[in-house]
Amino acid sequence: MVGIVALGTAAALPLNQLTQPGGAVRVADADFSEALIGVDLPYGTWLSEDPSGDVIYNVFELPWHLRLLTEAPAVSSALCLAIASFLVWRICRSRPTGEASPERNGLRFVVAVAVLMVGAGLSDLLGHVATAEVVAWTGAVFPPAL
Repeated sequence: MVGIVALGTAAALPLNQLTQPGGAVRVADADFSEALIGVDLPYGTWLSEDPSGDVIYNVFELPWHLRLLTEAPAVSSALCLAIASFLVWRICRSRPTGEASPERNGLRFVVAVAVLMVGAGLSDLLGHVATAEVVAWTGAVFPPAL
């Protein structure tokens, strides 16, 4: 069930984002929120804070490719979770059907863990790429401490 929900999420997020005129990216974590006080932002953009205290840069209007890029970190995480949950499902299913092999199940487990680890790094990397592209497109200038 987790894999099915994750796969549905990975499909729904970009489709939903294409129906929106703009997007949002994380520009700083909670430690740097004071550094952004008084930053001059371009028209149609604003800063907000998410529940964890991270600073979010909101842009009212973005081209379609940047709107999709703002969802790339969440989509990559959801896809990696779907793949890993499929591999864990295969491990659990192999026991009752009699096709359980310690080598295969061990390999599936290692691949599932590797997919989750690579997915976490990929999600973080895509988040930085999205932030850099959106900030460059709007022409905003943030303090170098970020």
